[in-house]
Amino acid sequence: MNIMATAIDSLPTAHSCAGMPQLCSTGLSENWLLKECGDRHWETISRSTGQSSASLRDILGRRLYAAFTSVHVRDATLGAVRENDPLQLDTRWCAASRSQRYSQHEVRTSRGSVAQVEMLSVFVSRERAGDNRSVVRSALAGARDPASASPSRLAAAAEACAESARAVRAGAWMERVGIQTAGGPGPPAGPADKAGGVVRVGVMPR
Repeated sequence: MNIMATAIDSLPTAHSCAGMPQLCSTGLSENWLLKECGDRHWETISRSTGQSSASLRDILGRRLYAAFTSVHVRDATLGAVRENDPLQLDTRWCAASRSQRYSQHEVRTSRGSVAQVEMLSVFVSRERAGDNRSVVRSALAGARDPASASPSRLAAAAEACAESARAVRAGAWMERVGIQTAGGPGPPAGPADKAGGVVRVGVMPR
């Protein structure tokens, strides 16, 4: 089966109203935002493969999970969101490789955009059931290399995000959201710059 042939590049717009689940004391909750975008990222994988998340397997029949290797929040003005504001969340995605998926999310109110989120994930599986120390990179059974028909701007953004994540892991970064280094071990978790940019690097298996 050609998994890439069934890929989609967007999800239906999600609509909600800013209430208790979405808000914190300072505006829109970043925790809610990342959970919502992460769930939609996973949904793109399920929809594009025509399988439920629990059914995803690698070539050896092992359960697959999506581990986030890079999450960026850009142009965030979360404090501008008020109670009962209508929220609109748009999602676009593409395959960055046989084992990586990239997505872009934008949340808006009636006054405009309040945050953009980029997510890059890699498929992982456990070599030994129930043992998180045995997690290894894997690929979806039947997956092929990304189709050249992927939207060019989205594909370019996916490649840039993947390259950036590789640089951070290798300690080869020089500047990250306003933080400079001389080639040290990498940025601290979750730095933010004046424009509201946040970087998260971690594993979030579903």
